[in-house]
Amino acid sequence: MMALMLSRRVDEARARFAARAAIGEPVGGELAGKTLGIVGMGRVGGCLAKAAQGLGMEVIGVTSRSSRADLEALLAASHVVSLHCPLTPATRGLISARELALLRPGAILLNCARGSVLDRAALAAELASPTCRLAGVGLDTHWAEPAPRDDPLYADPRVLALPHLGSISKEVYERFAWILKENIVRVREGRELLNRLC
Repeated sequence: MMALMLSRRVDEARARFAARAAIGEPVGGELAGKTLGIVGMGRVGGCLAKAAQGLGMEVIGVTSRSSRADLEALLAASHVVSLHCPLTPATRGLISARELALLRPGAILLNCARGSVLDRAALAAELASPTCRLAGVGLDTHWAEPAPRDDPLYADPRVLALPHLGSISKEVYERFAWILKENIVRVREGRELLNRLC
């Protein structure tokens, strides 16, 4: 969703419509034929890959077992980079100034992992640079939640920030309730739990 909104420049288009400015502007881009790089090819990353392929995107991905060279190649090749890895000591600050410099001009960066996977200071510096490589940044996770109201990063027109909605829907909450109910029954009956974590 964020990749589509950023590539089509939806926020700018809504502002132009509100001002009743000229039609047909701003001109956005398509995702079909573009490359999506997924950092974290677990369950969520895998689902995103299928959806992106349905939009006609080429997909490349890396996992925790991928090499540094694989990550760098993904960053350089991708039109859209989407972060879906867990926050660990190894992934804290995984995307910093060095990695941002590898992105192709006009790239879109999405953070759906955890805020601190993306170095906030490096992102702010990149957005402030006259040679900024980013056409858009989608943030569904933040360095502090709730995100501070006075953080100037969120005022940048290239930043689309959402309140950690990635997996939230009415249907997800209904599935959570069903699983909870089912697991209560299973505990009473001495059966194995669904989606057991430990």
